[in-house]
Amino acid sequence: MRKPYLLYLGDASDGLALKMGQGVLDWRPDRCLGQWRRLGACVALELPEMTAEEAVAKGAGTLVIGVVNAGGVLPDAWIDDLRRALEAGLDLAAGLHLRLRDVADLGEIADRLGRKLTDLRLPDRTFET
Repeated sequence: MRKPYLLYLGDASDGLALKMGQGVLDWRPDRCLGQWRRLGACVALELPEMTAEEAVAKGAGTLVIGVVNAGGVLPDAWIDDLRRALEAGLDLAAGLHLRLRDVADLGEIADRLGRKLTDLRLPDRTFET
């Protein structure tokens, strides 16, 4: 994964939802450049706020999805943010129970732009919540 990372926190409303992002920050603080939160997010990590475009301008290489929500699905607004990150120049990484390539058109966009999608977990089935 290209370093440094921008941690995506979406519109998380509780600290438990940030477990992936918190783990990356705890274990690789030197690789974490900032956090990107949507309007309405109630929790944060101790990182500077920045958008995908700001992070790329500061040298970020990968957007790490550091948040999960109930049901493990990605809201449409988050998918739009992931598209924006790819368009801005970031690769994507996630530890979700689904593959990034299977989410909407992210695989197609990544292929067109030469971006990398990294699934830190490789599920071979669908997990119930």
